[in-house]
Amino acid sequence: EAPFHGTREGAVAVDVSNGERESLARAKSAVEFTYAPVPATRHVSPRSGSTAGGTVVRVEGWNFANTNLLRCRIGTITTSGVWRSATSVTCVAPASRRVAEDAQTGHLVTVSTNGKDFTTGNQKFTYHAPSGVDAVFP
Repeated sequence: EAPFHGTREGAVAVDVSNGERESLARAKSAVEFTYAPVPATRHVSPRSGSTAGGTVVRVEGWNFANTNLLRCRIGTITTSGVWRSATSVTCVAPASRRVAEDAQTGHLVTVSTNGKDFTTGNQKFTYHAPSGVDAVFP
């Protein structure tokens, strides 16, 4: 893990230490580590979908990076996300069997741009039983 770097963003040189007081010379490959701004969520749309899954959920916020590590988490289930912009990500809600408790509490929706660290917040997605047409009469 990278050490705390305050609020500064951008690339920094990576130094290697032998455990003594002196640092070894920087790698000839000019290895760098990039600190990225912390992403955050502010809105989820729609806020509910079928327990069958498949609802495309748009998550709005800020600092979403366009990376192949982009993930959405709805409740405890993680799915891949699709980057739309630095302020918008879409993901597909997975299937869920839970309905009764969801109607009252919902599932937190979070986003990760590195596949490990997820946003904090209180944006929720609620599942409902699938709806459909049983019959049609003239």
